[in-house]
Amino acid sequence: MKLTIPIYIESSVPAPGKPVEYTVRPLFHLEWRGRSTWLQKAINELVRDVREELIGLGKQLRHEKLAAWVFHPQLETQRCEIRLEVGQQAATVKLLVVVMPAFDRRVAFTPSVPEAWFELLPGEEVETRMAESLTAHLRQQEREGSGSREPLSRESTSRGTMSLTELSLKGTAWVSEIEINLKPPRVRDKPKRDLFAFLGSREALDGEHELHKVGRCLNHLYPDDLDRVLLRDREVAELSRLLHDDDKRPVLLLGPRQSGKTAIIHEHVFRQVERHKNPHRDKEAVWLLSPQRLISGMSYVGQWESRLHAIVKHARDRNLVLCFDDVLGMFQAGKTSQSSLSVAGVLKPIIERREVRVLAEMTPEAFRVLRERDRGLADLFHILPINELAGDDNLRVLIGTQRQLEARHRCRFGIDALPIVIDLQRRYARDTAFPGKGAGFLRRLAIKEENAEEPIARDQVIAAFHEQTGLPRSFLDQRQTLSPDDVKRALRERFVGQADAVQAAVEIIGLAKARLNDPARPLASLLLLGPTGVGKTQFAKSLAAYLFGQEDRLLRFDMNEYVSASAVPQLVGTFAQPEGLLTSAVRRQPFAVVLFDEIEKGHPDVFDLLLQVLGEGRLTDSLGRTADFTNTIIVLTSNLGAQRSAAGLGFGSRDEDLQRVSIRAAESFFRPEFFNRLDRVIPFDRIAREDLQHIARLLIDNVLRREGLVRRQCVLNIAPAALEWIIDQGHDPALGARALKRSIERELTRPIAEYLAGVRSDRQAENVVTLIDLQRGERGLSVSVTELCRRPESSSRDRADDVATLANCQARLAALKGLLSDLRPSGNLLAGKATPAQSRYLIVQDECLQMTTCLEELSIAIRIVAESRSASET
Repeated sequence: MKLTIPIYIESSVPAPGKPVEYTVRPLFHLEWRGRSTWLQKAINELVRDVREELIGLGKQLRHEKLAAWVFHPQLETQRCEIRLEVGQQAATVKLLVVVMPAFDRRVAFTPSVPEAWFELLPGEEVETRMAESLTAHLRQQEREGSGSREPLSRESTSRGTMSLTELSLKGTAWVSEIEINLKPPRVRDKPKRDLFAFLGSREALDGEHELHKVGRCLNHLYPDDLDRVLLRDREVAELSRLLHDDDKRPVLLLGPRQSGKTAIIHEHVFRQVERHKNPHRDKEAVWLLSPQRLISGMSYVGQWESRLHAIVKHARDRNLVLCFDDVLGMFQAGKTSQSSLSVAGVLKPIIERREVRVLAEMTPEAFRVLRERDRGLADLFHILPINELAGDDNLRVLIGTQRQLEARHRCRFGIDALPIVIDLQRRYARDTAFPGKGAGFLRRLAIKEENAEEPIARDQVIAAFHEQTGLPRSFLDQRQTLSPDDVKRALRERFVGQADAVQAAVEIIGLAKARLNDPARPLASLLLLGPTGVGKTQFAKSLAAYLFGQEDRLLRFDMNEYVSASAVPQLVGTFAQPEGLLTSAVRRQPFAVVLFDEIEKGHPDVFDLLLQVLGEGRLTDSLGRTADFTNTIIVLTSNLGAQRSAAGLGFGSRDEDLQRVSIRAAESFFRPEFFNRLDRVIPFDRIAREDLQHIARLLIDNVLRREGLVRRQCVLNIAPAALEWIIDQGHDPALGARALKRSIERELTRPIAEYLAGVRSDRQAENVVTLIDLQRGERGLSVSVTELCRRPESSSRDRADDVATLANCQARLAALKGLLSDLRPSGNLLAGKATPAQSRYLIVQDECLQMTTCLEELSIAIRIVAESRSASET
């Protein structure tokens, strides 16, 4: 059954500078509404909601409510401008009047006040009758509500009444119609309870209803939500020809990620809808299906099979195209512990018989897995190759995409925006293809800068890419330079000692900045050798924090968990559990430092996986999905040679000898093909005594950032002798910094915790600061805790005290300025490239200037108050 439903469309501008907003409602059922800044999108939203309502009405025993939607008389519309005077209001309003035949008469009404219908006699003017009828209706409404409501006024409206100006159209309005295909059941009995439902339902499912529940019609996305393509006319024409052939052979679009496969399908749908002039045409529509949604909600035996057969039958009758977005997922969907039957097993014979048109898209890697899984199913598909665009074609497509985005999101791209987008995507998004990766980044920029007055410039592109990847702007922008000293200084703020490791990091970052690294391999692959507690993991964290913005960009895998052959597949996944821990983590965050801790303890199969990562910069999981490692730094840590270097050389051994022992141990342990793929092998020395003080301060800073101390507003004062005593207690050459960390927890954190456990943690509102003072005592540390409260204001103040206090503050500030000049960091200050030390210096300098200004203003205020007091006394 095809229902033609008249709809009322109204456009308005919600605020100056805002885009036009469209509101679409059924003309005779105005409680339903679709709203959007795009007209067709608002209509599609309304059609979706109305269809669901009609399907529900069709399932009822009686169809009186459904029949009410069939009403569609011949309509005439006229735009009127009438004068209304009701109560204290008077206004000229613009309305759309709908005239139609009903009950052998001509009646009219306005959708703005749908309950005010009136009869239009021959010879009567629509404007006159509209004004009379609407005035009478509004006055009657005011009289009925006069007992409990205020009358209409110009300033405000009360509950149940409306301001006359609200009735007037804010833009344009017109009447159109939509078509909805519906197939209600002829007889609908009340469902009976089936005691044997767990053995399989005997109820026949409605394929159309099930398809709407689990699928998505791409035709309904016309026109605004469908992607458009350029320079793909040959592929689109070939796809349209294949989908209209009589043999109904399944079609597979094969191409790399982001090469435009989905956009080509959307373009085919767009042209098909444009040809038929109806996005809601039921026949030959393209429906997107997911294997997991096909089985959702199906808990009894045979339920999802019945649903799939019902959908196939409906698709065959309506000549629909079923587009599957995850072909490999069909092999797992539907399987249970009691049944090995999957969606692929049910669908394969249907495809072989060519009962229904099937469309799919895959990458070459996923298609290779499909051939390994089921060669017969793979051979059924007609392959339509989709190659990546290159050169001028890619540029023309991105320029066209840029223009479309400017029109849709009301923004502008600067002339220098597109070149940097192409450059960044080509450099850092190697696992995806053009033009998709460039178009996707442009789309995100356009959405972010929607309705912006200024054009999107080069700096905004770099800033957006910085937010996405975490890479420093100085690293991304080729117009900025990156000083090795700045890199070393930034790393030294988080990492102490190990000069060889820091120098290696500086060289790696400089190589990547200059774009001289191998683009087909990771940014670097490092093997860190040394005993426990020398900073190997901390070095990886520091590298992640500097290069990618934060320490959580470190992906850590402990090889103690992968000592057996059965545990190794967890890294890349299996067909039954395809989400590999390593591959999925890198796909989610391709800009990271990947740490394999204690690599020598891993199973040999782990080394086989890493051969592909170190050599090709990529790793494929069980479903053929590729994880790109070209933007990662691979860090392997190992204790190989640590015991031999500690026990076998004796007194007088040099650091070079110890390092040589560690490197020889690594060479003898790893296979040559694995060892030769490593960029650098860096032996770590034991931590020197002079470095422990710096490490201790970093560890204490981490303690001060803990929630318990922050919420209590604690200030820690450590005497130099106390700090040295903590270091002495934690100095263990065999255990390194870990022993120092335990010493800080034992000697510092534990005594503080014993006191703070009895103190409320919500002291911020009371302006209470807790001063924790650590001194060297006779038997250890002496911990004293003092609460500093805000000094109450004095009721009477002496001007002499104010002047003395002000002079004291000015003297202290002058002394501070003198110290500040001696603390000025070395190096030139460049715009946008200040080092952390320079930034701190500038902040303190700015605070001094502000304090100087405040003291000058305070001095003037004190003088004015003193003069006014003297004048009043005389």
